[in-house]
Amino acid sequence: MKILVFEYITGGGLNKQDLPDALAKEGRMMLQALLDNLALLSNIKVELLLDWRFFGKVDTHNVNVFLIHPHHDFSAQFKQLAQTCDAVWPIAPESDGILQNLCKIAEQYGCNLLTSPSLPIS
Repeated sequence: MKILVFEYITGGGLNKQDLPDALAKEGRMMLQALLDNLALLSNIKVELLLDWRFFGKVDTHNVNVFLIHPHHDFSAQFKQLAQTCDAVWPIAPESDGILQNLCKIAEQYGCNLLTSPSLPIS
């Protein structure tokens, strides 16, 4: 199974602005914990969007990394990778509908969503 992992801060969600230190640290810790746990599973291939400023600061051994630079549109890269993956694991703020929009994109491409669905289940 191929999984797209996207943590908003480390994945390029703020690639066109300065990174707040506290958010960068928190995002890096969340991402590393998830990558470490996924590495324990067999038959998992991880695709990762990574803000170039985190390159070398996250252990990406056995992870297919796509670096996001300031000139990139992270959402276009997210959409492109989501189309090639079986599942998507987004970690993002709920404010401004950021997480919901990422979940909608994954659902549109028929990916298994490894978080809550974009719309509440009734």
